[in-house]
Amino acid sequence: MNQKKPEAAQPETSTNSQRQDIRTHTPIIISGGGSVKILFEPSDYPPNSSNPAEKTHTHRNSSVARVDIIDDINGTKFPCPEIPHNGRCTVTIHCQRNGRPESNITVSGATDLKLSFEHGEYRPAAQAGVGSHFARERQITEIEIKDDNPGGRRQTFPAPSGGVCTIKIFDRH
Repeated sequence: MNQKKPEAAQPETSTNSQRQDIRTHTPIIISGGGSVKILFEPSDYPPNSSNPAEKTHTHRNSSVARVDIIDDINGTKFPCPEIPHNGRCTVTIHCQRNGRPESNITVSGATDLKLSFEHGEYRPAAQAGVGSHFARERQITEIEIKDDNPGGRRQTFPAPSGGVCTIKIFDRH
């Protein structure tokens, strides 16, 4: 497993912004500090009704387009440029509680984007119009991006500022 620190944020240039045709919905947002919160638009990511036991929310005809990691202490944005062009990858947000690994949050898929997390651990929070789930006393420890194409590689990024960060996952459809 390659472990690499997020590199310093690069300013958006016309080359960077033209690199991918990103027509997104509201991004999936995972933020950490003393707890971990998951925010998503429920109309974009409805529960998987075919198997509700999976704890999966699916957006049809969509794939991962971009992942941003933001240090919430100093505001630095770390773009992750290693997303495969076809979006076929799995983004895993590793979390811990009291120093022990806890339920991870995953976003994956190339044709149907799937957001998965343990609903018993990440409880719903009341917030108008937005799917919001949170788990108290959790910390984000690292962000893993795995290229799911044949021969793809796995990258890990330590969570900045001891997990006081925000991860935004943008889709392409």
